[in-house]
Amino acid sequence: MNLTYVANDIVGNESLIYGAYYTTEWNVLNPVSLNMISGISISEFGDYTGGEQSAFVGVKSISNNEINIIGLENGIKINSNLEVLRINVFNILGQQIYQQKDLYSKKVDFNSNVETAIYFVRVLTYEGVFTDKVLIY
Repeated sequence: MNLTYVANDIVGNESLIYGAYYTTEWNVLNPVSLNMISGISISEFGDYTGGEQSAFVGVKSISNNEINIIGLENGIKINSNLEVLRINVFNILGQQIYQQKDLYSKKVDFNSNVETAIYFVRVLTYEGVFTDKVLIY
């Protein structure tokens, strides 16, 4: 089975992009070609994306019991004992709307720069990476 994407989804050089899917970790598929992501593992619903192959190597995922992200009014709160090195926030189209390094507080205020919507928050720690979707209002 193949997945298709539109040309507008491509950022950078398409010849460097590989497909990937997420189970308990990212698994790299074939290089993308002609607006198609292919690989023998594409046989069920799941989280699929594309990116440079190096983006999917050596990334350990953190489980839900180690970190919890709560959407707030114009921000998020991160409940975890892990040290947060960086957060990235993406809209539903995959566009990064916010990034912060070296968090001193586990509450982040976006200063009314976001609309009420579902966002994807990626948290980087020394132990690995955690991604979750949250409603920010």
